[in-house]
Amino acid sequence: MENDIRRVFSDGGLLSKVFMDIRGRDYDFNPVQLSYALAVVNTIKVGGSRKQTPIGMLQGETGTGKSLGYLIPLMLHSAQTGKRVAVSTYTLQLMDQLWRDEIPVAVEVIKRLTRRILKPARRIGMQNFLSLERIEERLDEEKDATWRRALESMRGIATSNDTDGLVQEWLEQFGDKYRSHPDILPGLYELCVTSLESDSDAKYLKHLKLSHDADMLLTTHATALLHALSWFRVLDDSDDDARETRTLVFDEADRIPDAAAGIFCDKVQIRHCIGLMKRVEKESGVKLSKFIKPCEETMGWFEQQYRKSFGSPAGDTSSHYVHLGRVPSSVRAAALWHARGLRKSLEAAADQCKPRSPLRGDIKQEIASLDRFLASVKNGGGVDDRTVTPTLNWSPRLKYAGFESYPMFPGNLLGRYWARTEHDKTGMLDSVVLTSATLSATAGDPAARFLDLRIELGLARSYKGPIDAPAPFAPHDFGRVSYVLADPRKNSVPKPCKGVIDAEDIAETDHLWIKYAGSMAREAAKHGRTLVLCNSYSDTDAIGELIPGALVHKRGQKLTEIKREFTKRGNTYSALVTPVGWEGLDLKGHIKNLVITRLPYEPLDELRMKCMIDYLATRGIGKEHAEGYARRHYRARAIRKFGQGHGRGIRGKDDKITVWVADPRFALPEYWSEDQRLDADWHHQNHAFLAMIPERFRLGDDSAYAQAKVFLWDGKKGRVIEQEKRAAAPSPKKRISFRRA
Repeated sequence: MENDIRRVFSDGGLLSKVFMDIRGRDYDFNPVQLSYALAVVNTIKVGGSRKQTPIGMLQGETGTGKSLGYLIPLMLHSAQTGKRVAVSTYTLQLMDQLWRDEIPVAVEVIKRLTRRILKPARRIGMQNFLSLERIEERLDEEKDATWRRALESMRGIATSNDTDGLVQEWLEQFGDKYRSHPDILPGLYELCVTSLESDSDAKYLKHLKLSHDADMLLTTHATALLHALSWFRVLDDSDDDARETRTLVFDEADRIPDAAAGIFCDKVQIRHCIGLMKRVEKESGVKLSKFIKPCEETMGWFEQQYRKSFGSPAGDTSSHYVHLGRVPSSVRAAALWHARGLRKSLEAAADQCKPRSPLRGDIKQEIASLDRFLASVKNGGGVDDRTVTPTLNWSPRLKYAGFESYPMFPGNLLGRYWARTEHDKTGMLDSVVLTSATLSATAGDPAARFLDLRIELGLARSYKGPIDAPAPFAPHDFGRVSYVLADPRKNSVPKPCKGVIDAEDIAETDHLWIKYAGSMAREAAKHGRTLVLCNSYSDTDAIGELIPGALVHKRGQKLTEIKREFTKRGNTYSALVTPVGWEGLDLKGHIKNLVITRLPYEPLDELRMKCMIDYLATRGIGKEHAEGYARRHYRARAIRKFGQGHGRGIRGKDDKITVWVADPRFALPEYWSEDQRLDADWHHQNHAFLAMIPERFRLGDDSAYAQAKVFLWDGKKGRVIEQEKRAAAPSPKKRISFRRA
């Protein structure tokens, strides 16, 4: 297999010939891609020959050529052995890119190499498909002319022989037309398939058939996790003679824990349940007030518990959680009584639904989530064996109250893919490859490189199988970067949040920092089109207002829609300002500048911290070490997100980009400590994020990072300054001492 891979990826090899035939251009030889592909082969070829599944943990920076680097070895393995293989991604954007650009090339390479034509197929969740039945029912009752035109266009997508019936297809064709309507786009996913109770959803059934017959599947982390949760009945056909998926590559593998949390974090919002019951009233004509009133009383009980636990601070807009393992037994008993009452009300509403009403499926989902919440209340509401913690959630601003099951390390579920037990060997994969550009949040120490991710995925303590974790793969010459960093002086630029060093907690954003970040982004946009990455929609709105001609991403808009608007309008927009473009956004050829407004720490979730510490304590880890891990966990997530954001700048070998960082906590090169213009007291300098800058841009006196400029600010105007002519080495007497993160 290694010889075949060298033949494909060598200079002037088979891949180069296929590229010329398919795309009309040559393929640049990339020795790092060849090394990466051979590392994938090294994991795949030993699959099935050991007692436990071999796992490859491969970090490849942008420019490595990861996509074809794992697709071709994986599909070659399928062609040579006849086994089913699969690739899983976190974002639909990467899935679409692989399906559109990379997989056709890989299929042609395998065809010429082995004379076998492999059948690839996508496998995505049913909620991505328009439901013809729901569309027809909505058309029967809808009076609004605009809504009716939108529904008719959806029916066309759902029935046409030229479409797959996907929501995304409708958005691409008609999304712009109905964007201004307040209800159509937000209500779109209520018209999707949620169950297979009807035979009218032929598009989804066809999708299932194609995926079951495929040699290579392309799916999402969420679907791959559901496959494990169902004991391997999602990706593969249930027939006894059906082929099982035996080798899996997880791209964007560092996002598996997030995908798992999205699946296993059950939230039941009482206001939403009341809304469902009122819709049943309207549909059936049966009054449900005797069931709705107790739900409204439950919301009042939630508010009482909030006031007892947190008081009622003026202007408090954050959501609050009550850990049921940390409350008196009387409160816990009352919570169970209210949850069971809500369940009874929902069951009564479901009984009044029409047999095939979409509302029935929605209500059944809420009941299932409530059942999981009730099951998680065990041993006084503490952390149970499934590491799920029951909580109460209250938002004083939105008046949202709900029951929530809070998972700890839900990514451990992935262990079903590689765990072998004495009594059950079904579903075990031959081999697994975990890969990403930001697989590790640390640089240097090989022993610690993937430790936090291994803990998240259950690979740190219980897994005893072979793990291949070579040094990160990085291209030697891929793109050009220059840096403009934040003014570090405390008396000039404040930190983004008042009184906070690292995790943002719920601290108030400093309006002076907003002005500084907006000034920097405005300056960047003067030098070419700019992508501005923010941490929240509130930051996005505030900073976007300060940039003339900017396209500002509003809450509720899909990233694919906002990207299409920005790219197809040429130079109409000076900048794209978004809080969700840190990953999966490819603007190659459309931007000259990338602005990272602040270090992307998440709000510090005290409840999650406490739950995590409780869980680790049950595993014999002391409180001090547990608290240290919990905080490192938050920092690692922020560092990875910074790396993902940094990667939005360089998407091609010839790209040139200027990266601007508006957070004064981001570490300046040490040479700046010699500059007399910055001789005032500096902010805490966080060096941990430097690990996400590729070494070719970071190391050496002549590197792009070492040559970084600073955006100086006087409170009103900013200007870019370069370093003064420096000596061969900084003077130790004048060197500023940096406290490392």
